[in-house]
Amino acid sequence: MIIKRSAILLLSTTFLGGSISAADSTAAGTQRELQEPALQNTFSGKGAPPNPLPNCHGDCDDDSHCEGDLVCFQRFGYEKVPGCSGTGFRKVDFCGVRATANTLWMKGDNGRPSRNFPLGLCEGDCDSDADCDTGLECQQRTG
Repeated sequence: MIIKRSAILLLSTTFLGGSISAADSTAAGTQRELQEPALQNTFSGKGAPPNPLPNCHGDCDDDSHCEGDLVCFQRFGYEKVPGCSGTGFRKVDFCGVRATANTLWMKGDNGRPSRNFPLGLCEGDCDSDADCDTGLECQQRTG
């Protein structure tokens, strides 16, 4: 994770297609939960998919594989994709909505894919300050 010195991280829970752990009041005053879209592995070929992938769909390799302003969330296991439900498949990357620049986002690991380095604000996974944009530092965490 990369943060600016003295920056405070605020995680947004708003995204296209629902809201994380949120409830919505209906006209009758009852509560209904908004559902996160389920992860779907709709492309498993090599190279770019034939059409840009929609929200919570994979397997993307970079942001250009995703529709519009969606970004590719790189996974190395079963990491939770912000704004999507389910676990999907191991090491399958999914397109998603990055709500704000302060939303933590996995962009790569160990310098791969190289086009995603240096990493920007709140992007990971960094191993040293050299993996980060100028003026940012790598923050290591466990768990």
